[in-house]
Amino acid sequence: MIRTSRLIVAALPIALLAACAINGNKTAQVTMPEATRIETPPPTAIADTTSSFEQPQKMVKPQQESPSALAKRIIYFDFDESNIKNEYRSTIRAHAEYLASHPNVHVRLEGYADERGTPEYNLALGERRGHSVLALLTLQGVNVGQIETISYGEEHPVSEGHDEASWHLNRRVEIDYEL
Repeated sequence: MIRTSRLIVAALPIALLAACAINGNKTAQVTMPEATRIETPPPTAIADTTSSFEQPQKMVKPQQESPSALAKRIIYFDFDESNIKNEYRSTIRAHAEYLASHPNVHVRLEGYADERGTPEYNLALGERRGHSVLALLTLQGVNVGQIETISYGEEHPVSEGHDEASWHLNRRVEIDYEL
């Protein structure tokens, strides 16, 4: 039963990508309700109940696993978009594989927008971008309890310029590991 459900979960992203290829879409849009905010509950103190025969799982930092794949932690977006570009799908897949194999590791997805638009709109856009990454991670087997999303909107820009090159750098989701 468990094996069957794992196969179904593993086959779902492949089916979605195949459907996009058949329809000729270059990107698949995964939508989440805008008013939803998924946060990881605060950690609770749990007594160590491992026996002398069991060893607790060793905490491994993501960069120790596969530096090339997991070193990329920023997903960039087009103007006024929350669709994930194809070029970032392999990056998200690498993070999903790592998170799925390390259930004690948590991440925060920080969504940002450029300075154009109202502060309220940019907060909502940053949240939609974070939820797009969240949806793709969970479709690839990551437990939603490992992920927190937050939007900073236009706050905390990477580039202070007022041109397209600067705005491009500010339209992003950063994957922040909480070790």
